[in-house]
Amino acid sequence: MKITLSFATSAADLDALGDEWEELADRCPHARFFQRPGWCRAWWRAVAEGRPGYGLAVAAVRDRPGALVALAPLMVRDTDGRRELCFLADPYTDYHDVLCLPGHMDSALELVWQGLRERGGWDTCALREVPMASPTADWLAGIARTVPVAELHRASTCPTLDLRDEEAYRRAVSKYEYRSKARKLAALGPVECTHLSEPSELRRYFPEFRQMHLDQWQGRPDAVGSFDDEEVTAFFVRLIDEVGPSGDAVLTRFCVDGRPAAYYWGFRDRDCYRAYRTAYDVSLSRYSPGAVMLRHMLLDFPESGYRTFDFMRGGYGYKSRFANGTNQNVSLELLRPAAQGRPAAVPGIRPGHGGGAPMKRLEKARKTTMEGTAGNGGASAPSVCVYCSSHDGSAELGQRAYELGRGIAERGWHLVYGGGAAGLMGRVAEGAHSASGVVIGITLELTCSREGGAPVWADTTYVESVRDRKERMETRSDAFVVLPGGLGTLEELLEILSLKQLKFHDRPVVLVNSGDYWAPLLAQLDRAVQHFGYLDVHGQCEVVPDFPSALAALDGRLPRASAATLPRAREAEPGQATGTPARFDHVRLDVRDMVAAEAFYTRALGLSEVVRYDVADRLIVQLAADGTPPGVELWQEKGLEPAPHPTEHLAFAVPDVPSLVERVRVLGYRVLDEPFAVGAETVAFVADPDGHRIELNDFRGRP
Repeated sequence: MKITLSFATSAADLDALGDEWEELADRCPHARFFQRPGWCRAWWRAVAEGRPGYGLAVAAVRDRPGALVALAPLMVRDTDGRRELCFLADPYTDYHDVLCLPGHMDSALELVWQGLRERGGWDTCALREVPMASPTADWLAGIARTVPVAELHRASTCPTLDLRDEEAYRRAVSKYEYRSKARKLAALGPVECTHLSEPSELRRYFPEFRQMHLDQWQGRPDAVGSFDDEEVTAFFVRLIDEVGPSGDAVLTRFCVDGRPAAYYWGFRDRDCYRAYRTAYDVSLSRYSPGAVMLRHMLLDFPESGYRTFDFMRGGYGYKSRFANGTNQNVSLELLRPAAQGRPAAVPGIRPGHGGGAPMKRLEKARKTTMEGTAGNGGASAPSVCVYCSSHDGSAELGQRAYELGRGIAERGWHLVYGGGAAGLMGRVAEGAHSASGVVIGITLELTCSREGGAPVWADTTYVESVRDRKERMETRSDAFVVLPGGLGTLEELLEILSLKQLKFHDRPVVLVNSGDYWAPLLAQLDRAVQHFGYLDVHGQCEVVPDFPSALAALDGRLPRASAATLPRAREAEPGQATGTPARFDHVRLDVRDMVAAEAFYTRALGLSEVVRYDVADRLIVQLAADGTPPGVELWQEKGLEPAPHPTEHLAFAVPDVPSLVERVRVLGYRVLDEPFAVGAETVAFVADPDGHRIELNDFRGRP
């Protein structure tokens, strides 16, 4: 059947599409709330209408009778001196997509892409945050496969909870920590949780919600989309007008003793709740009012017909603690040099067909998302359990713990520990993670918050009892290292020694007697031997005087696996080659602007995101080619101005050095040294936005 294409370029055009657009969204199986006309109209009128540099380019596809069968909500805007084609309401939207009826996807998307190329008016394309489960993701993979200057990569991961999964739901609503805090909040006065959806209710309580959000994020450098931005406030006010009458906007209000303690703003999307923005009273933070409110919501929502709770974007730890699944997004970025005229043509694209690297990356991302992370996954690398305190002790002790964790990872061993981010516990985990090691945490729901919470980059298991915690740590470990600590560490030490004395295991136990910390205990154990004839403690463990000696003791007992990190390529003067560069796995680089740095490594060098996480006061992003090491790890200290080492130098082996150098130049980045010959090889030097030197070479035999 013949189809036709037209573009909506004004607010009046959006209004004219309203009823047809809404009906198409109802009939489209992969449509989400964010593709509905109310969301798009609210954003355009509150944020972009009349603003210089913005233009609508909403593509509407109709069949021969004139019925709307597909709609791509797009716009063009000025970005860094270029005209960028992107989805409407970017970056406010968590899921972007193209609406299309089944049976029309291939032909409609081909027609939309052809029309966009012929229409022109843009020279870069950034179609971000498309759900991997949508047919649109396969279409984007087809573009990335065919267009040399297009890259498809993983974007945000959105945690979800299936409310029909009885076991996952039970775990989510039965967490001891939040039940305990709910009781403490109830002791302050009556607790009430109401879900408001009437426009009059939304207008009444929105100012209160807005102020609470402002108070929560005031002065924080990691604030995103804060209400102190007038555009954000205007958008929410407009959104109430646009979607309020449908009842799809839901504001949950959680009160304690008649006083608002927390809010959650979200959307009803068929049988799914999309959690968009939350706020809580910071004066009640010790009671975790936001998490307690969330538990109330989970208890209420099944009776309201919800089947899924979607936490959407934002790497906050509480989301993964409640979730049992994820939605993975992908993004496409495409640039065409202005000197070459219109954007690249994609002749003969058949969406969803063919192979190629982008499609392989997409399938690999799907597999990774579905399978999840399973700790050491049965790998043969030995695991070392470290018993230690969740308190700091001293700065020197913390540094030694960090170095111990790093030493464990550099030997290819996995770290098993108590799962917290505070004190020596957090320092040893950070050390292992800094060397790209596997970090396995076993923590208690009851004590997790006291121990600094679980790092999002660790493979963390939550248990309900101390006995279960100790048992899991013991069964997952091939050796044990005991650092200075308090009662918990003392209990763990005595139990693991008792089990060894009773022949339940014969694994190495190393006691770090730094500064003679354990000397009184050792004297008491010697006294017990004298009085009762027990086996000498020195026969059950090896007592060492310092942290390096602990690693040395294990070196003789555990095999080394493949090192988690290998040396960086050595520095070279401009115009000189480095020889065969050493392979590296996630070399760390400090950056000032994560967005700018990540854009360079993904767009210019073609790396893709492996993982992204927030750790205390820093944002960390790992990137690698095809999602596998070697790669780079970018660190941005929040609220600080780091001083990256300008002579830092990495080496990448690439098939075609001149072509990649040209790509770097077209994208506006610095080329330090043009390609030059080193024997039969070609070498060039470029720089990232922070001045780190990047060597590009085509050396033979490079890993």
